[in-house]
Amino acid sequence: MDLILPTIPAVITVLLNFFSPYAVALIIDPLWPTRYKKLVAILTALLLSAVVLALAFFGFGVVIPAWPLLILIAITTAQASYDLLLKQSADRLAVSAGTAAKDAK
Repeated sequence: MDLILPTIPAVITVLLNFFSPYAVALIIDPLWPTRYKKLVAILTALLLSAVVLALAFFGFGVVIPAWPLLILIAITTAQASYDLLLKQSADRLAVSAGTAAKDAK
């Protein structure tokens, strides 16, 4: 079985999803249960994957046959970057600029 994944869409997916915990931090409320936070994080990774797939198709004319692999890369990158690198700064951003901060004003 051959998995063909173009390099440029894969790199764009990794870069977008590496910084997606900051986008998730702006959307979520720190008081939400963990399962809702994880759901929002996964949905954000799926949305960013769809953006990359649309960019690859409409911008470059490339059809990505291994799109499920691209989605798995997106989810893995987003979760790993949050858990291993960006947890403290994303949590601080969620408290200071997330939906809870907007409700308090």
